[in-house]
Amino acid sequence: MRTIWKYKLSVADTTDILMPVGAQVLDVKMQHDDAVMWALVDSDALLRLRRFHILGTGHDASRLLPLDRYVGSFNNENLSLVFHVFESLL
Repeated sequence: MRTIWKYKLSVADTTDILMPVGAQVLDVKMQHDDAVMWALVDSDALLRLRRFHILGTGHDASRLLPLDRYVGSFNNENLSLVFHVFESLL
């Protein structure tokens, strides 16, 4: 069944998430006090690990690879910070 799932992001350098194969990331935002990501998934598909990198504005981005894909940005108003999410495609 195709549905939308929500994943809580850890505001850490790297977050690994088990997602159904073919899941399409739709958006990232703050919801209440949590950074979350929504994805369109086939809930019957096999799961695979996907790696996401979270960087604050002005932080060193040299660890990103040329093939890393930008997913989105979210604003943590409690900390007055903006974070940017990239997915490793390797």
